[in-house]
Amino acid sequence: MAKIKDIIAREDSSKQVIKLYKEGIFYKAYEYSAYLFTKHIKAYQVKRKYSVQLKRDLVSIGFPITSFSALAIPETCRLQEFPHHLELEVSDEPLDTSAYVEWKDGISLSVQEPKVNVQNRGGNGFTISTLEYDVLQRLHRFNIDTATPMACMLLLSELKQSLSLISSNNEL
Repeated sequence: MAKIKDIIAREDSSKQVIKLYKEGIFYKAYEYSAYLFTKHIKAYQVKRKYSVQLKRDLVSIGFPITSFSALAIPETCRLQEFPHHLELEVSDEPLDTSAYVEWKDGISLSVQEPKVNVQNRGGNGFTISTLEYDVLQRLHRFNIDTATPMACMLLLSELKQSLSLISSNNEL
C-alpha cells in the first residue's frame, strides 16, 4: 500500500485519469481522482479530512473492491491495472481545475467525534466515543432496584436513540 504523500504526489491535473488505490478491501480515490470519479462514474459520498502528515485538507471517496464490477463505467474509459492500483483514463482533455476547486470548496470538513480512553476493572484499556461513554455512564448511574418499569423503558428508549446517532455516523 502506498503512503498518502506518494498518492497525492501522483495526482495530476493535466490529465483526466482516475486512480483507485487498494486499501484493504476497499478502493479509494483522492483529490482529482475523487472529483473525476464522482463526476463520470458514480456520485459516492465524498469525505474531506485534515491530514496531519501533509498539513492540509484532503478529499476522498471509497468503496468495496467487490462492487467495482457492478459500476457503470463508460466505454470511453480506458482501464489499466497495476499491482496496487487501477487507472481509468476518462479523457485526453486537461482537467478543469477551476471546476475541481469549486467542487472541493463545497465539501465540508469531516470532524471526528472525540474519543475517551477507559479501563475496565481488569485493567484493560480501550477507546470509545464520548457519546458511547455518555451511554455507559447513564447506565451505570441508573438504579434499576428502585426504578419503575416505565422509567426503565424510558431509559432504554433514550439510550437507543443516542446509540442510533452513532450508527448513523457509521461508527457502530
